[in-house]
Amino acid sequence: VHNYKPAILIRDTGRFLRVDVPTRVDKQREWNKPVWWPAGLLLLAAAALYWVAHSNLKRRERTNARGEVLAS
Repeated sequence: VHNYKPAILIRDTGRFLRVDVPTRVDKQREWNKPVWWPAGLLLLAAAALYWVAHSNLKRRERTNARGEVLAS
């Protein structure tokens, strides 16, 4: 960024700034790298939730009215 001087009267200095565009684009690429581990963690949590729900449903299907498991 060039041409920047803090001023009391001018609050919107953005339109008066001279920005070095190639450097700005390079820095944005460097700073904004994607983080993929949360997506893997969400998939793992969804798989665990599915497994728990599926096993509980199968166990519930095998129980009688008293809650006794009939078959393994």
